[in-house]
Amino acid sequence: MVFIVVILAFVGVYHPYSRGTLFTSLLVGFALTSVVAGYTSCSLYIQLEGSRLRDVLLTWFLFTSPVFATHAVLNMISAASNATSALPFGTIAVIILIWALITIPLLGLGYVFGKVLNPKFETPCSTNKIPKPIPKIAWYRSTFFQFIGTGFLPLSAASIVLPTIIQSIWGLKSLPVYGELFIMFVILAVISAFLSIVCTYFQLCGEDHDWWWRSVICGGSPAVFMFIYCCGYYFIGTDMSGLLQGSIYMGYTACACYALFLMLGTLSFRSTLCFVRYIYSASKCD
Repeated sequence: MVFIVVILAFVGVYHPYSRGTLFTSLLVGFALTSVVAGYTSCSLYIQLEGSRLRDVLLTWFLFTSPVFATHAVLNMISAASNATSALPFGTIAVIILIWALITIPLLGLGYVFGKVLNPKFETPCSTNKIPKPIPKIAWYRSTFFQFIGTGFLPLSAASIVLPTIIQSIWGLKSLPVYGELFIMFVILAVISAFLSIVCTYFQLCGEDHDWWWRSVICGGSPAVFMFIYCCGYYFIGTDMSGLLQGSIYMGYTACACYALFLMLGTLSFRSTLCFVRYIYSASKCD
């Protein structure tokens, strides 16, 4: 969906003073790509020998539920403040219908494809049925310190263009930032995946096989640091004040960073999984 939005931006579909087109394309793009989410989540869950297929429904709620809850709160604050940004009930009903009538069937279709066309998960070498005990690791190899390291380094690389992007998004400057957004996303994705692979390598060298969720957390950590950066920029680099402006800024920023966390975490996990399969297949271990 990110690539679709960027391509439409380069074609000239979006205009700096017409932000409704961007939000509409994001909504429609998210709904149409639900089939991809359903396929990938179901196929991976079955490959990992998951037995409760109803857990695949988490794909439906994982992103949309927090975002809808945040927008509902922001809309109530806007309506209480008599702001023009408050959406009427009819618009909200249309959005819910699009989400229900398009997203749910496509997600179910992807689920069916993932269940029928699911390839068998083959390990590159033989594995023990009983997991080995994980030895005690040093404090600097803990998840917390890896989370800090993998979050701070990508942010330092993206912080060059981040102020310009924030100013353009919130109308402080009228700049075509779609190219900068794409470049920043590629930089974050590559660096996050690389750092996640490095951390997993050292983790496996320490005989710690519990790398799955750590790769997701460490891969998505730049989004958490980016949210902290944006919160600091709100007080230092903008003239916004009051409950309405503050809540809208923090709410939309939180939704964007949460989406970025899910994207970077997924990319890092997939990259790390490919790396682990490669090193163990190359080592010819038994």
